[in-house]
Amino acid sequence: MSAPETPHRPRPTLPFLGGAAAVGLALVLSPAHPGTGQASAAAVAPSFADDIMPIFRESCVSCHGEVDESGFPYTEGGLSLMSYEDLMKGSDFGTVIEPGNPDDSFLLTQVENGDMPDEGDPLTPEQIELIREWIAAGAENN
Repeated sequence: MSAPETPHRPRPTLPFLGGAAAVGLALVLSPAHPGTGQASAAAVAPSFADDIMPIFRESCVSCHGEVDESGFPYTEGGLSLMSYEDLMKGSDFGTVIEPGNPDDSFLLTQVENGDMPDEGDPLTPEQIELIREWIAAGAENN
């Protein structure tokens, strides 16, 4: 008698994540159906404090909120990016973030088009994707 054959089960694989894996999204793997070898992925929304604010500090606040020589914050266009509250106040021209709607968020449009930052290096595709995901998730102060 020979031993019964064990059915071949493919190894679980991760779906193609594009830039998402590069921006540090956490993946939680769990079988969709036990024993099928299929995996599902759940992404954690970016954090304003941990992911978005560091981008602003590095690339944006020199024109949007940094204190000048006279001790007053410099806010190009009336937009300060020094805090969540300042960001959500918007600029002299209105809101710049539409929570849950990245395509209608002026700030995101400006960085995607390369119009901002006006000085210095443009944001990386990973930084832009983090901002997009944060806005799409509701632009929370988290």
